[in-house]
Amino acid sequence: MKHFIKGNKLFIYRIKVWYDCGKTGTLLKTNRFLLERHNTPGSGKNSVIIPPVYIPQGVYVENSLVGPYVSVGDNSVIKNSIVRNSIIYDGARVENVLLEDSIVGEDAAIVEDFKVMSIGDHSIIETLNRERKEE
Repeated sequence: MKHFIKGNKLFIYRIKVWYDCGKTGTLLKTNRFLLERHNTPGSGKNSVIIPPVYIPQGVYVENSLVGPYVSVGDNSVIKNSIVRNSIIYDGARVENVLLEDSIVGEDAAIVEDFKVMSIGDHSIIETLNRERKEE
């Protein structure tokens, strides 16, 4: 607002692409759009990374297949999983899952047996293992 008060000029530009990221599907579509233009492949222990992806340093990936179209936030962990077309926010943990078309919130965890998910910040989702189910 300060710029307008000082008498600076206002310019109008027509944009060619606009994504309203208020819905999971649109957010994932926007993620794909951005990754096709800029990606950071990263690496993992005993893992396969399929670009385009964004995996910054400080993310731990082990025994997993990640990509295509996956963005991972800082200090996240992906172990023993397959993750495709998903967004994993900072500090999240994904273990022993097939995760597609999903969003995992900040500091959230998904452990075992989920496929499509949108989980909020600071949440934990776990399934009961077989032995506990039979009790």
